[in-house]
Amino acid sequence: MTIPERNESTIRDLLRTIDTEYQAAQLGLSGLALGTSMHSFISARMERIEGARRELVQLVGDEDAASRLVIEQMNKSADKGES
Repeated sequence: MTIPERNESTIRDLLRTIDTEYQAAQLGLSGLALGTSMHSFISARMERIEGARRELVQLVGDEDAASRLVIEQMNKSADKGES
């Protein structure tokens, strides 16, 4: 499947958003905030990731492919956090 160049740029931006939100959620897990505020913080990040995933579905035209991109990006983000 070929993706128009403008969509490739948008996809890269969405994957960067996913990376940023996932890292923020991971930091929230290890941060000092506890209870409801921490849950709200992490939930907001995960909702933003889901929004980016939905946009990816529209751009790539395939829900499974978009989900694979999200999972791949989250794995990369997790690997960065472990280094």
